[in-house]
Amino acid sequence: MHRLTSEFGPRVAVGVSFHSVMCSTNNISAIGPFRVDFCDCGSLHVHLGPAMVRLEPSSLKQLIEVLEIAQKRLPVIQRAKASSPDDFRNN
Repeated sequence: MHRLTSEFGPRVAVGVSFHSVMCSTNNISAIGPFRVDFCDCGSLHVHLGPAMVRLEPSSLKQLIEVLEIAQKRLPVIQRAKASSPDDFRNN
């Protein structure tokens, strides 16, 4: 683990993700490997299994909308792919 400093205070490097040592989070929601924490730095930490993404709270609604659209479109795309003959995809 590498210790770094920046204008935002000390940071700990974990792979390519940097998390402020001074951050303190409160869990808002968690289901299975997915979790959303509110950080005292004002950002949301969205955990997707081993990956974590920081979002501004104002971006959460857009993220939800994108995921809802993807959820609606995925079955249509999966059905279209399943009904396509393999010979057309492989040539």
